[in-house]
Amino acid sequence: MAKSLSTGYLVKRHAWLLSYIEMVGVRLHGQEIEEIAIRNRAFDTGYDFLMLIPLEKCSLPSWLPKTQIWLGLDRWGIEKAAAVIEDRVTRMGGKIRVETVFDRAERIKRQQDVDRRRLEFLHSQKGVDAAHEAVSALFNNILTIVQTIRTKGINIGANSSCDNRRMAVYFGGLSMTVAWSLQWRNTLRHSALYIMFWDGAISFDWPCDDIEKIKEIKYGFDMLPNSTLGWRQMDSEKRLFSSGDLSEYLISMLMDIAS
Repeated sequence: MAKSLSTGYLVKRHAWLLSYIEMVGVRLHGQEIEEIAIRNRAFDTGYDFLMLIPLEKCSLPSWLPKTQIWLGLDRWGIEKAAAVIEDRVTRMGGKIRVETVFDRAERIKRQQDVDRRRLEFLHSQKGVDAAHEAVSALFNNILTIVQTIRTKGINIGANSSCDNRRMAVYFGGLSMTVAWSLQWRNTLRHSALYIMFWDGAISFDWPCDDIEKIKEIKYGFDMLPNSTLGWRQMDSEKRLFSSGDLSEYLISMLMDIAS
């Protein structure tokens, strides 16, 4: 029976299948939980249990052996790929059987329970408090990164608004603003983290009507089935960022745009 561990990752009793998309990953305390789980098992049993299926053109994760098998859907197709997967599961001691209508009903019920717990958390005071902590961590991480970069002699700066819900980072003649918008006190409904890139220096003290907005991205606070918390781009389900990872990602994006 498959158990969902994280985005794009299925864990079976005997064999693991990683549907890999570049940039997909969930980081916990600075490390990929997929990487940790795979390496822990590989240490005991080797990598025979693992099969990789790239869902788009991407490079092999650097922490995997170069000899690890890839299963290309563009070459094999769905049916042949399924046959290869079934063979791997069988050789690893697993049993293949057709999902019955009762199995499917149980799987749907489990997913409904997961969705219910997620929504209950996001629309609760506990979820709001967790989001506030994540925002504070994000701002602190951004400030730490900016201060570290400045020690290298690079001209970069940052400041925060008085309410600690907005931050601006300045680099290369551009600005990046990070703004947390909470619409309700006890629910995260309609709340978002707004990331905007500007062609010029932004100030919280005067209007910025004459400064061109280059790009805008919205992130929502979210929770995975394994209770991992983080930020997910609202028009994409590819990746859940921790506050630490998102801070690095955003500053890298600012540098890319400035260059």
